[in-house]
Amino acid sequence: MILEILLKKPVDTFFKKHQIDEKQIGLRLFRFIKLFIIVIIGELFFRAQTLAVG
Repeated sequence: MILEILLKKPVDTFFKKHQIDEKQIGLRLFRFIKLFIIVIIGELFFRAQTLAVG
């Protein structure tokens, strides 16, 4: 969350420079899939008996 706050301005500048709309379906889908993968990996480690098993 902190990383997202710190990178907000550089990301906005990058999007503006390359004329990328944040509301495009492709970008929204990419963000959803990325978040889904992060959550699944987090759940795998949370459910594991030890870190080595996860």
